[in-house]
Amino acid sequence: MSRKYIIASAAAAVLLLNAGFVYADQGPEIDSITPTSVTSSHDEFTLVVLGKHFRTEAVIYFSGPPALVPERISEHELHYTFLANSLSAGMYYISVTDQGGTSNEVEFTVYNSPPTADDLSVASDSCAVAEDTGLAFFSWNYQDIDGDNEEWFQFQIDNDADFSSPAVDRTYDGLSNPAGTQNQQAVNIIVNGDENDSLKYNTTYRWRVKVCQVNVDPELMAETPLCSAWTNGQNYTTIAYPGPYISFSASDTSPGITFTNTSVCYNASGPVACASYLYDFGDGSTFTVNNPAQGTTTTTHTYSQLGSYDVAVTATAPGNLQCQGASAITVSNQTTGGLPFWRETNPYHFGNQCLENGQAVCNDNSVCCSGYCYTPLGMCAPQGCAGAGDACASNSDCCSNQCSVGSALKQYGTAGLVFVKGTCL
Repeated sequence: MSRKYIIASAAAAVLLLNAGFVYADQGPEIDSITPTSVTSSHDEFTLVVLGKHFRTEAVIYFSGPPALVPERISEHELHYTFLANSLSAGMYYISVTDQGGTSNEVEFTVYNSPPTADDLSVASDSCAVAEDTGLAFFSWNYQDIDGDNEEWFQFQIDNDADFSSPAVDRTYDGLSNPAGTQNQQAVNIIVNGDENDSLKYNTTYRWRVKVCQVNVDPELMAETPLCSAWTNGQNYTTIAYPGPYISFSASDTSPGITFTNTSVCYNASGPVACASYLYDFGDGSTFTVNNPAQGTTTTTHTYSQLGSYDVAVTATAPGNLQCQGASAITVSNQTTGGLPFWRETNPYHFGNQCLENGQAVCNDNSVCCSGYCYTPLGMCAPQGCAGAGDACASNSDCCSNQCSVGSALKQYGTAGLVFVKGTCL
């Protein structure tokens, strides 16, 4: 080969390299990438791949197909723009492929995004749900862009912005709530309370939540907790004092039914006498008691027809705040004497309150703390039959199937008036 030919070939090679071409036996190589990691909730970003021998037809692979067609800046630099939230959590291996072959692989990590809490809200009823006690309901939604379930949450309320001594500090774990689940917490508001997992009236509080999931770290391949930042709700101010607490019962005082009213009204100083009671006896008749005495009062009403009646009592406090409670009674003939008797078919109660064992009158299992309503006698029981020492009318009433014979007494139950003859052995 002539010296002139060799010089010309070398010059041509330089021209080809300057034009962005490489020799056929030189495959692509990756030196570095930027960035090396993002979270799954990433914004739009551009991946920059630096290296050598990148041909015009070069494509980028993220641990396999599909091929991503980048913008080729030069034989040393490729760009590819990812849209927001387009990558799922995990470990990826980036490579470049062109006619020269496939490059080395470089790790790129997409970390799991932490969950979030949104739609924080508070609701409360001005009426008391128990004596001296009201309720506030706090709620929020669990969200996670990766679709991971909520495993636990922490919920705090404090009257100080630094949450240094929260009145309420609750943590619940062992959950498995999918994204979009609403969490709820009921918190008592207590007249002159001590703020031990409860709130006071006429007080402003701050509240916040933190939601968490179990995360699999793509580098360690181990489960680690992944939590949101604290998310604050709007400040919540409890009302000055609770609305009336409604409490009444009924008893057979033939020929009428006597209603015993133990309702309580309040002002800023505490319990006071109510301004009035309005009775709706459920048969179209009403009765108003103005300025009732503080404490227990009674009212008697006679029903002209047999049947079931929904009785409602509305109490009005001195500040004109009104609350209502209701209970159902049944008036029917005795099997022996023709006189009416009554029973409560759905005892008046709030929230998680329930009837303890031996308390009457129940009409279904749901109102009993034990989950058992012993229906022949209308009493809550620790099981679905009467236990030793409990009242019975026959052997079949008893778990032991043995009912002693004793003196008769009247018992009002869900099945009507029965005569109890003894006790279970």
